[in-house]
Amino acid sequence: MKEKSHKNNIITKSICLLCLIIFMFVSVTGCANSEEKDPDSVSTPSAGDVDGDDSFDYQPEVTSEPIVYPFTFEDNAGNSVTLAHEPLYVVTVGPDITEAMFAFGRGIQIIGRAEEDSYPDDIKSVPSVGSLKEPDAEKISALKPDAVLVSDKVPQDKVDEIKNKQLPVVVVKTPESIQEVYDMIRFLGRVLNGEKAAYSYAFSLESDISRVLLANAGGEVMKVCIVTEYIEESDTIVSAKGNSKYAFYEDVVKAAGGKSVDIDEEPYAIICLDEETEAKFYANTTLNKIPAVKRGKIDTINRALFDIRGPRCTLAIYSVAQLLGISV
Repeated sequence: MKEKSHKNNIITKSICLLCLIIFMFVSVTGCANSEEKDPDSVSTPSAGDVDGDDSFDYQPEVTSEPIVYPFTFEDNAGNSVTLAHEPLYVVTVGPDITEAMFAFGRGIQIIGRAEEDSYPDDIKSVPSVGSLKEPDAEKISALKPDAVLVSDKVPQDKVDEIKNKQLPVVVVKTPESIQEVYDMIRFLGRVLNGEKAAYSYAFSLESDISRVLLANAGGEVMKVCIVTEYIEESDTIVSAKGNSKYAFYEDVVKAAGGKSVDIDEEPYAIICLDEETEAKFYANTTLNKIPAVKRGKIDTINRALFDIRGPRCTLAIYSVAQLLGISV
């Protein structure tokens, strides 16, 4: 009996040992299989997943309430405006408005524009409704737009003429600073029921511009003279410094890491707004002795990049930064 019992114990232990081995084998292979997934089922980490940084895919939060039509709001001039339905077709009277709409993907909605509009090229095929100072209310009305977006540079009597055609008119403030460019884009996004795209674009634009200041963080703030006019008869150079008309010009220089000064303040660099003026600095025997000119730190930047206060201000900022030797 003892021998039989001993044999049974051996068999029982053997079975337990075998079960343990099988369990361990299954566990190990199971783990291996969990790590060796089908390549087609493996998701590649995005750039935002690296090191736990999800800023790459950041989308700014839109906090406004969803729009319900009819939609009543206040435009930038303090006027109450009511849109009966989503404005799918609009007329723009202001190049900054036009360029901003194209920038965040709403340019296709423009069915009429001011004759000053020239950018982007697609806008040139859109019918003109007159100039910024003299928009034609009859032409605008004939297009039957859902809304008319006008610059605050349009004379009030012309705005009233358009309103008298029973059209919703939205007055949009011309930006006087870089910050106001972002504000304009967000405002247009709200008006056009496209806030998500507008907010995302404004955030991207702000990030691009911020990179310039970060590139020069801790560096010297260099003096820049923006020549708005050269009066040859009196050999007088008129700069942007201190003139409220050119406040946006000065903000561009500031965003590029510089400081707006007069020509007699020994600027490190000089910016002209047309090539003719730049050429006169080299040809004039007095002007070509200015240290900035002798160093070759003089350049022409398209006046439109300053005057049309829209998304293309980044090109002016980057051009100024390059002239100052700031690598972005």
